[in-house]
Amino acid sequence: MSGSPRAIGVSLAAWGKRSGTAFYTEQLLRVLSADPNPDFSIVPIVSSAMREELPGRFELRKAGRLPPRWPFRFAADALSEGMLAGLDAVHYPNGVGPPQRKVPIIATIHDVSPFLCPETLPFSRALYLRRMFSAVAERACLILADTKWQSDRIREVFPEAGEKLRVVAPTVDPIFGQAETTRLREPTESNERDFLLMVGTLEPRKNIAPVIEAWRRSEFNADLHLIGRWGWKTGTLWKALRSLGPVSREGAGSVWSLPDGRRARQLGFVSKSELARAYRQALCLIAASRFEGFCLPVLEAMKSGCPVVTRRDNAMEEVAAGSAWYFDPENPGSLETTLRALAADERARSERIAAGQARARQFGDDAFREGILRSYREATG
Repeated sequence: MSGSPRAIGVSLAAWGKRSGTAFYTEQLLRVLSADPNPDFSIVPIVSSAMREELPGRFELRKAGRLPPRWPFRFAADALSEGMLAGLDAVHYPNGVGPPQRKVPIIATIHDVSPFLCPETLPFSRALYLRRMFSAVAERACLILADTKWQSDRIREVFPEAGEKLRVVAPTVDPIFGQAETTRLREPTESNERDFLLMVGTLEPRKNIAPVIEAWRRSEFNADLHLIGRWGWKTGTLWKALRSLGPVSREGAGSVWSLPDGRRARQLGFVSKSELARAYRQALCLIAASRFEGFCLPVLEAMKSGCPVVTRRDNAMEEVAAGSAWYFDPENPGSLETTLRALAADERARSERIAAGQARARQFGDDAFREGILRSYREATG
């Protein structure tokens, strides 16, 4: 490529939200600003209400609240005209943006759960995302998926998008790799028992309630910590938590105590440093989601030296590969069997921790940056 750098607009519609798409967008800007490429000028597109500072030095493009999330083909070109002026392409890192035809669209679609398991979402949210993803998938010149598994699911929903699909695996914040140079597992406080960890928004797709029930019915001597904000359709989850026993407040979260002394702690949203520490201290991360396009906590845990217990036939199996333990969330006895196998063999545990860290290095900043820049080159000719 020669001449002036190509201007790539990057929508920050998800910026500041406590969600996986927001963390993806954050890391996208971080890696692009850490090693700027002379062929491209990155132009973040932000809402007029945004006041947060961004990593790196960027020429910000202000947009109204409506256009960045406009889901209709009708009027998309007119509404996005000012937002896209002078750009050679625009990237929607969360798959959300006006389905305009003025400049090429690169869309990252992280999951198609609104189509394949819509019952896990509020009706209005599922309807909006189906409309948005359908319109953007039709008009995008490239669609990025986080895993091969997710790419196959996108192709299932949008067969006509097959030629547009590219797999570009994400990266995570470097803070989660710092455990590689320290002890694999920090000691907990003397009065604390071992704990199992689940990370993510507390909503049906994460499949938390069956894990709580399996943990309650087991006799595995470890607490259960839930890190993440409250989401939607939480009735089943609340029922599972209330069945555990008395509840008390602890800081910003809640604690449910079983008669045998074990506790389930809901800790809410925590900082990255607190989350990294939780990974280093946890006996394991349990990732039981019904549907994930990638599952960033699996990669964060592997980088932090935390064993992963997850399910098969999901993107999480592709991410963890042979470094994880696997269980069936629909079989209550499967979790206890898996946890006892994990806890009983320290050598196997250490080997899988090392395998997880080796696997995590394949999802680094360099690979992510090159995949993104490759898609920008393809989109701009």
